[in-house]
Amino acid sequence: MRLIIQATLELQVDLTDPVLFIFSNCYRCRTTYGILMIITVAARSSPLSKIQVEEALQEIRTFHPNISFDVHYLKTTGDIDLKTPLPQVDQSDFFTKEIDQLQISGKVQLSVHSAKDLPDPLPLGLKVICLTQGVDPRDSLVLPEGKTVQSLPPFPRIGTSSLRRQEAIRALRSDAKHVDIRGTIGARLDLLKDGTVDALIVAEAALIRLNLTHLNRIFLEADPAPLQGKLALVARADDIELETLFSPMDTRKRVAVFGPEPLYPVPEVRWIHQPLIDTIELSVKIPQGPFDAAIFTSKTTVQLMSKYPMPKRIFCVGAATGALTKALFPESDIVIAEEEQQEGLIKAILNSPSSVKKVLWPHSTLSRPLLKEELERAGIEVTALPIYDTKFKQKASLDFSEIDEVLFTSPSTVEAFFRQSKAIPKSVMVSAIGPVTLKKLKEALCLNPILCPICPTTLQIFSRQSQPKSCSCTTPSTMLPM
Repeated sequence: MRLIIQATLELQVDLTDPVLFIFSNCYRCRTTYGILMIITVAARSSPLSKIQVEEALQEIRTFHPNISFDVHYLKTTGDIDLKTPLPQVDQSDFFTKEIDQLQISGKVQLSVHSAKDLPDPLPLGLKVICLTQGVDPRDSLVLPEGKTVQSLPPFPRIGTSSLRRQEAIRALRSDAKHVDIRGTIGARLDLLKDGTVDALIVAEAALIRLNLTHLNRIFLEADPAPLQGKLALVARADDIELETLFSPMDTRKRVAVFGPEPLYPVPEVRWIHQPLIDTIELSVKIPQGPFDAAIFTSKTTVQLMSKYPMPKRIFCVGAATGALTKALFPESDIVIAEEEQQEGLIKAILNSPSSVKKVLWPHSTLSRPLLKEELERAGIEVTALPIYDTKFKQKASLDFSEIDEVLFTSPSTVEAFFRQSKAIPKSVMVSAIGPVTLKKLKEALCLNPILCPICPTTLQIFSRQSQPKSCSCTTPSTMLPM
C-alpha cells in the first residue's frame, strides 16, 4: 500500500529516506510528491503475538522512524484447534496457514511469527527476510507461589504439549505426569491457578514479553527448541524491497553459496546465491528399463529427470537432493544416503533390504566414475546417463564485507572461483559440501583438517583465523584452521 504525500506540506516525515520514498513531479504544476510506503502486516491475534509484532516493528522504526504499518490480526488453525497434539503437527503450517494464504494472494506484504513455529519448508512463494536477535531462549518451569520442584506432590501433573519438554521435566522429577495443554499463555497459567496442573512449562521469552517474570519459576537445563525466543519476518519471495528494508535488523548468518542454484532455505541462514557455473542440459534418450531403482546425485539431476517416468525406488545423496526428490516424485520410495557423497550412496544401495540388480544413474559429465565401478563390482548393472554439462560463468560480484561465510557446493565451483580470484578475507569462514569438494578446496588452499569431536563430517567448515572457531554442531561439520 502506498500513500501520496505532497512534499510542500509540513509533515513530520523524513522525505530523504530512499527506502520509504520515491519522488516524482506533477507534469502540470511541477509540485514534488513523495510516495510513502505503508506496509501491510498479518499475525496471529493472541496477546503474545501482538506484543511480538510491536517488538519487531518498533525495532525497524529505529532505522526508519517514519515508516507506517497496517496490521491485521487473525486466528489460525492452531489457535482454533486446541485438541490436536502438537507433536502430530510439528514443522507444519498449523500456526501459519491462514496468514501464509493472505501473503501468497498478495493481500498482505509481511507477517511476523515466533520463529520456532514456522513450517518447514515454507510454502512456495514465501521466504524469511529477517530473523531478530530475540530474547532468552530457555524454557521455564512455572510453579505455584512458595513451591519448589521437590515440594510438588507425588506424581505431579506438569502442563506441556512438547515431547522435548516432557523429557526435560522427567530429569527433575521422574514421577512427573504430563498434561497436554494448549491455548494462550494466560489460559495456560489459569490452569495452574485453578489446580488443573501442579506446574507449567513456558518459554522464558513469552514470560519476558508478557511482563510475567515475577512468577515463581526455575529454568530447565535441557536445550530449548531451535530459534526459540526469536521472531521471523516473512515476505513474498520476490519482494526484494522489503528484504532490503529489514536487512539492518536481520541477525541471520550471511552465507555466499557458490553453485548453480540456491540451497534449501534455512531460517537462521541468509543464502546469497553466487552462480559461478551454469548447467547445460544435454540431448539424451532416456532408457526405458525396466530398472529396480534410479540414483540422483544432485538437485540438478532431480529437476531434469522430473519430466520423465522414473523407477518406483530412488536413491539420493544429501538432504537437499532428497527433499527436492520427495517434492517432485511424491509417490516414489526414496532412500537418502546419510553420507553426502558417492561412497554413501554405494553403502545405501548395497545395504538395501530389497534386491537391487539394475539401476539408472543420470549424472553430470564431471561426475566421478566410482559409483558405477563399485556397484558393477558388486554385480549390479548400472546404466550411466550423462544428462548435463557445466560451464564457468563470468566473475560474480561479491562484497566480502557483507558476508560471514562462503560455501562451495562442488569441485567445479572451487575451480571456477579460483580461476577468477585468489583472495578471500581472513575474517570470512570458508566451507565445502562433501569430502570431494573439501579435497579440491584443500588443494587450492593447502589445508590440513582438524575433525570436530562431536559432529559427523558431511559439511566441512574451517576458519583462517589464528584460532579455529568452535563448532556450533547445528550442522554436521569438520573444522580446519587456515
